Amino acid sequence: VSLDSPDAEAHNRVRRNPQAFDRAVGAIESGSRAGLYTLVSSVVFRRDLTGENLDRLFKLAGGHGAHEVRVHQPIPRGELTDPGEAEQIFLKPGDITRLNRVQFAVNQTKDGYPKVSSFPYTEGPHKFGCGAGVLHSYISSVGDLWPCDFFPLSFGNVLGEGVAAVYGRMMRACGTPKPHCWARTLAPAFQGKELPLPPDASLEVCRNCPSSKSYPRFFRDLQKP
Repeated sequence: VSLDSPDAEAHNRVRRNPQAFDRAVGAIESGSRAGLYTLVSSVVFRRDLTGENLDRLFKLAGGHGAHEVRVHQPIPRGELTDPGEAEQIFLKPGDITRLNRVQFAVNQTKDGYPKVSSFPYTEGPHKFGCGAGVLHSYISSVGDLWPCDFFPLSFGNVLGEGVAAVYGRMMRACGTPKPHCWARTLAPAFQGKELPLPPDASLEVCRNCPSSKSYPRFFRDLQKP
């Protein structure tokens, strides 16, 4: 369930829906009551990466039954491509380090909090890296297969071709897991274009940005004798 702020007005403003906050909270409660593992996905802007704001967010989610809060860093997509607010929106290396420390501290105390996971840590070079198009994918509402929901490259439509053919094409193009979020790396390639990019253009983007020879730590460890 997407919930970006403990403040209803702030969440509704980002989601452009005056009912977004109440619906998100209701969805958390419904999932928990149904016995599902209920995870809150939060995109937190740099200006909101404060101890007070995160504490309120974690407690709000946990109070309504969430088992986990996963904090994502903003991706330069859509309206977030406006460089005027970049300083206040996008996390810097020091911010990510601080967020990782918050994750460890909260998970060690468990003092009324749900589990907390920092996606920049999970998808960073010291853990699993970015598996977009290799380890995970996203199917749009019309059936187009993308590497992930932040990554508007279409490799075909699974309703027309079937999953196996389209997924195979995507995996061959995307290559191997990357040390960092690939959607952030390739963000300039999407500027001013109609999205998602069609298959031919998507393949061209991948060809112009080949896989890194530096694997994330998890995959380096797998290759050790």
